[in-house]
Amino acid sequence: MVDQNLKIVVWSVLLICSLVGEGYSQESDFSFRQGETLEEFGKRIIPKGMKLAHTVVRGNFGSTENNIVILFHENEGDDYIGWVLIPSGMTYKKFVLPATGFPIGNTVEAIFFANADSDTDRELLVLCTVNSGAGGAPFGEVFVYDWDGKQFKYLEDISDKLTIEQGEKRTVQEVRKRLKSLGY
Repeated sequence: MVDQNLKIVVWSVLLICSLVGEGYSQESDFSFRQGETLEEFGKRIIPKGMKLAHTVVRGNFGSTENNIVILFHENEGDDYIGWVLIPSGMTYKKFVLPATGFPIGNTVEAIFFANADSDTDRELLVLCTVNSGAGGAPFGEVFVYDWDGKQFKYLEDISDKLTIEQGEKRTVQEVRKRLKSLGY
């Protein structure tokens, strides 16, 4: 009798966990609907209650092509959450960008791709205007992400070298020029 009751409890817990998990699980493979634009696709797949932090971008970086970058947040000025969708057959596999360790509000100005490390592959760069929250003027920050074939890594050292002084902003062209001066 105890074994039967234990089985019932275990199966009940498993059923409840699977039902609760179903509502909160996030897909890892996505596909476009017929006639759907990049922007519509991005808005459809981000978690409910979130908004796009920047226009959805498609580009070639790392060792793959036609990657899709989706940055989103709950409120304007919140730090962004980033997904990169990498083609896998007829679908896209989702990879989450690592946290930058800079939890202060960002406004994403541009998403672009450039070589920013010692290999020949291009990296993903996110150019932001950052509000320090300390009463100072906003400043520019560039977050650099490298794809190693399995996951994205935040390249803090090169990101720090691309940081812009408080009160200054930088364009994509200026970031590219700075990368070139650093030997990339």
